[in-house]
Amino acid sequence: MNEIIVEDFVINDSRVTFSWVDDSFNNPFRKNNFYFDYDGISLLGTDKNILWSVFLSCFIPVIRSAYERAVIILPFNSQDDIVKPWIDFHNARNVNYIYAGKLLESLTSNCTKTEQFNHGVLYGGGKDSLFTYNSIRDIYPVDKNSHVVLSYIFPASSSFGDDIEKRREKFIFGPLRDVYSDCRVQFIKTDIRLSVRDEYLFAFHTGLYAGTCLPACLYHNLSFVTFSFEFTHFWTHTKENKESPYFCTSRPESNNYISQHLSKLLGYSFKFYNFNYPISEYFAFKAIVKQYPKSLSALTMCEGTSSVHEKYCYKCTKCAEYILYNLSLGVVPTDFDIVKFFESNTYIENIIKKIENNEVDSINKWYPGLTFVLHYMSFQHVLSKIDIKNLHGLIAEKHIDTLEKIISFYGKDHSKEIESLHVKLAYQEAPPRLQEYLRVLAKETCTNTDEKIRISYGNSDVIVDSCYEFCIADIHNVLNYIDYYRCVKSKIDSSIKTEVKSHLCQGMKYFENGCLNFKIIDSAPVEGAYCSLKVFVNKKSYPSDIMFNLENGYINNDYRGIISYVLLVDGVPLHEFDLCDWGNKECFKVTVPKDKGFELEIKILSKKNTQAWNWGNASELKMDLLQRVKSRMIHKDIKLTTTYPLEVTQ
Repeated sequence: MNEIIVEDFVINDSRVTFSWVDDSFNNPFRKNNFYFDYDGISLLGTDKNILWSVFLSCFIPVIRSAYERAVIILPFNSQDDIVKPWIDFHNARNVNYIYAGKLLESLTSNCTKTEQFNHGVLYGGGKDSLFTYNSIRDIYPVDKNSHVVLSYIFPASSSFGDDIEKRREKFIFGPLRDVYSDCRVQFIKTDIRLSVRDEYLFAFHTGLYAGTCLPACLYHNLSFVTFSFEFTHFWTHTKENKESPYFCTSRPESNNYISQHLSKLLGYSFKFYNFNYPISEYFAFKAIVKQYPKSLSALTMCEGTSSVHEKYCYKCTKCAEYILYNLSLGVVPTDFDIVKFFESNTYIENIIKKIENNEVDSINKWYPGLTFVLHYMSFQHVLSKIDIKNLHGLIAEKHIDTLEKIISFYGKDHSKEIESLHVKLAYQEAPPRLQEYLRVLAKETCTNTDEKIRISYGNSDVIVDSCYEFCIADIHNVLNYIDYYRCVKSKIDSSIKTEVKSHLCQGMKYFENGCLNFKIIDSAPVEGAYCSLKVFVNKKSYPSDIMFNLENGYINNDYRGIISYVLLVDGVPLHEFDLCDWGNKECFKVTVPKDKGFELEIKILSKKNTQAWNWGNASELKMDLLQRVKSRMIHKDIKLTTTYPLEVTQ
């Protein structure tokens, strides 16, 4: 079990810094700290329940993804158990936690604040969040000056933070204020992306926002915070109708669950929800063009540059998406150099090469780099809507010919799925005013009343079932502090002498997170090679039990007879296990008669010459328990019992 000891947070005006101790070799963090800075908001005096929730909401999913099993030791206690909702929300069954500090103040038991309609809009500057912001100003016109744009800045490099802020101000918020002079922006800056290793960045999902927005919500009196993910993210079944829910922590059920907890933290009714749940990304773009054309100047979809001088890189899929979406609606944006896009961009060129070189076919058309896997259906639909005649005179004829080939290969009308308001999804988590708005919208636009919507996920089809209900986990993983330190942390008795012996290979043992690990180093051990851990058991004047656990996660019945584990006492084999029979933790007890000492040997043995398939790592054993305790049984002989199960007497 990996152990993480969390230290108390440090506040410096608008910034709160979290740190911890984790010396695991597979630590998912590059550095054991990160901060959140709520620009212009002093955090001094902020409820500690709120600030710890900022930490827990984004720390737990990373630990869940990185470790097979972990325990987080926290420097506070909570009679309200503020950790459990985040464990449930992220389905972190493998994460235990211990309260080991002063008791936090109790959460308020009822809502004390008058109902507000103030919205916080999680805002990246693209079509989805711009549609949401425009719509909310229409739905709540009286309260429009109370709405706040929440802009997170989490650069991939420490040198890009200032550039990102300047870029957003120049290309997003400056133009947005030209349209809405009362637009308020709250920046939230963090270095968490610099702290977390790249392979674990996916773990955050909306957990990065649901908890970390709380100080801003408290300061601005926000009763709602919206994010903007279109319905294609929420498929529930494969085309074979196998249950396989996607984007689970952003589903309505998850949002409703965590909203109840956030309401308790804030002390008033609060809702965290997805505004764009019943629509597609193309629906949002089209609505901006048709209903909110003045705000188009603030639309910035390009993600390929952090330049404060150039709005578009003209190379990324988002730039391609932007111009193709516009062309499908008969619009040529004035701020986009369409000639430069077709002349210098390799995106179009790469598509044509793949078509002409038969790297894609009529069945497997999608490939990484064409478009986001969940936007493939929109991509096909958009191409089917482009009228080539509108491009003559704008770009060279050779580029028109190229685009025609792409349209012919990929274009396909998906109006029902892409241009409709999906009625069965529309009211699942929408607040009352939004429901009224959607009912009006349903009369003015295309609607789809199907309960099951078939969509493309790359080259596969998946199903969005509007009747599907995702169940939130109910996990009870809190541990008692005293019991943990007595029974878990101090499991390896250092007074019991051990050593590693190897033959025809290299072997090693090492300690990690309180466990003793040993393995063959060689990737392809030869027949007869072994690495063994020897445990030297001294004489005692009373009978005793040597208790130890061995764990290996490998399960593959196709490779039976290659690696074995052999238990020996004084060189005599007691039992032999095949590697393929494992996959779980096995518990062993050797009962030792009084006045008898012996040598216990646990051998990892290669039964034949192996191929270079990392057999050494695959057969590694982890011992997380090695204790000697006084036995309640009297035996004349050495006796082995185990959960395998077996019983052997020597």
